[in-house]
Amino acid sequence: MTLFVVKGDPQHMEYHEAKVLSPAEMKACSHPIRMAMLEALARKPSFPSELAAVLKVHEQTIYYHLKSLLPLLEIDERKEIRGTIAKRYRLKERMFVTEIGTVSSWKTFSRFFAAEINKGVESFLDPILVKGNLQTPIVVGSTDPHGPFKAIARDGHYAVDLALFLGQFCSMPPSFSVKLDVEIKKEKRDHESMILVGGPVTNVILGEINEALPVTFVHKKTWELVSRKTQRQYSDDAQGVVAKIPHPLNKHASLLVFAGIRFDGTKAAILALTRHHQKLLADYTGQKIFCHVVHGFDLDSDGEIDSVEIVE
Repeated sequence: MTLFVVKGDPQHMEYHEAKVLSPAEMKACSHPIRMAMLEALARKPSFPSELAAVLKVHEQTIYYHLKSLLPLLEIDERKEIRGTIAKRYRLKERMFVTEIGTVSSWKTFSRFFAAEINKGVESFLDPILVKGNLQTPIVVGSTDPHGPFKAIARDGHYAVDLALFLGQFCSMPPSFSVKLDVEIKKEKRDHESMILVGGPVTNVILGEINEALPVTFVHKKTWELVSRKTQRQYSDDAQGVVAKIPHPLNKHASLLVFAGIRFDGTKAAILALTRHHQKLLADYTGQKIFCHVVHGFDLDSDGEIDSVEIVE
């Protein structure tokens, strides 16, 4: 089994392979001369005579302790000195770990990493994600004209960014994780738990559950978002909604919604979770119905939404 030592913070983690030692091998390394030998070899490969000079001990002392360290070393060079073959040694690995007894509480790295990113994210994703497994499809609009508006989806590719984020929390699902809205309709799966990407114009599944959202899409002369709680109206193309609600057609299912008035609003909704989840979920405490209106902004003036503010 290969083990790795991980260090860093949740946004930037580094790892290094580590050699597994038995408790007896670890105890053997704890002798002060042997530990000094390992530290010297970590600096550079050395012959026993060189180690003796560095540590200021007799060369035979080095040979005595070398026998206990051989499992951790490899030969870097052989050299004939005064008719005998001398061996220069180097460390096999720079890190060593040991397991005391049998550890049964191993965690997958993705779940460890996810938990460190934000304690509330896993709760927000439940039951969409359960024990590191994606339970539902990510549903995007079809790129063919479809639905009552004969719309062509232009925001489905944003689901890639969402999937990369979710990948930190789960392993690869056995079946393909992305479905078109028309496929969901054809397979009669619109009563199941889902992650919905795109507004009611481009995603017909979202159109069907629109009235169950705390902030609904309303079509008058143009599309706008209307909050049931505050009655506020939002009509900017870069505004969208992030919501978690029970499925109105199935009380045992849940829906996660990332939808905008237009595709920029959908992008803002996804960015809110993938880049600004701490702000987005600051007031999430496990509510069955959770919703925020977000507004995307182009702070670096390159024509692309790159920042998000929570407006409700």
